[in-house]
Amino acid sequence: MMGLQEFCTAVGIDETSASAVVGSSPRDQEQDAPWYVRVTLGVAAVITAAVIVAFGAALLALVGLDIEWAGFALGAMFFGLGLHRLASEPGEFGTTLGVVFAVAGISLASAAAGALFETLWAAAALAVPVAGFLAFRSPNDTLQFLASGLAALLIFGALAINDSGAGLAAAALMTALGTALLLRPPAANVNPSAYVLVLAGPLLAVLTPEVAPSVAMPVSPFSVWFARAVLLVIFLVLAGSFWRRAKSAGGRLRLAGFTVTAVLVALALPAGGSAALVLMTIAYVIGSRPLALGGIALEAYFVTSFYFDLDATLLDKSLLLMAVGVVLLGLWSLFARAPAAEAQS
Repeated sequence: MMGLQEFCTAVGIDETSASAVVGSSPRDQEQDAPWYVRVTLGVAAVITAAVIVAFGAALLALVGLDIEWAGFALGAMFFGLGLHRLASEPGEFGTTLGVVFAVAGISLASAAAGALFETLWAAAALAVPVAGFLAFRSPNDTLQFLASGLAALLIFGALAINDSGAGLAAAALMTALGTALLLRPPAANVNPSAYVLVLAGPLLAVLTPEVAPSVAMPVSPFSVWFARAVLLVIFLVLAGSFWRRAKSAGGRLRLAGFTVTAVLVALALPAGGSAALVLMTIAYVIGSRPLALGGIALEAYFVTSFYFDLDATLLDKSLLLMAVGVVLLGLWSLFARAPAAEAQS
């Protein structure tokens, strides 16, 4: 039988490279595949999982089981199957399949709980502890992110259906919790869940009446001001951490000027402006470019919404924008020149 060395010599290939290929697992080879191959495998896994879930639901319906308890059983089965699949460290296809199975299981069980008790709060009560468990024990970041997102959506849905108007306040508290998890992370990797919590405030603010009246969810005036206060407190806490790091009086003066300006602008904008400001500040602190880009995009959206919502003439709006631009350029010039002046002195 021809050995590896003889084979490499015969065909003229490097023995080290051949050994690496022969010794690698199928999972390693799959993860090294081009991105379009991985995307195709992911789409195939989603379709496969959807077909299996639909087949299982149809089978239970034909058997004649009670739909609520059948949903619990099917959800638990798919959730356990998904976790088992992820624990076996599969390749790209298997990982996506495991994530889809687990999320489908959570969704089915939550829907069954909501149908059984005839309230969306029951669905949220089941999804929230499961998301909390996955935040500390999940073998996959995508699963953790999706489970936390589903729990947040169920909470906001329950608040909207009950017409409580407290959705924005709840989102602000979620943002505070997410900020704490990002700045003081526990031993477990809870970043995916923390990102969901941090994004809750800015994204939900897009649906408030002062931003999108046509698709607005009910928001009480107290909820708006409570959310704005919580978000500004988060921003001031973050600014305070920079204050302690500033070594010169000039640096602290610039930071104070920026903080006061940012707070005044956030108070003038919808509550989402404060949330986007917090998002950009968190992104700077933890060094996350995606969060920074998301915060900038949301801030631009809220500024645009504020501009079109102003009950003023086009000339007055233009003068307002010019005045704000002059102030911001002046502050930028002050902050940019001050370090050079301190270095020369």
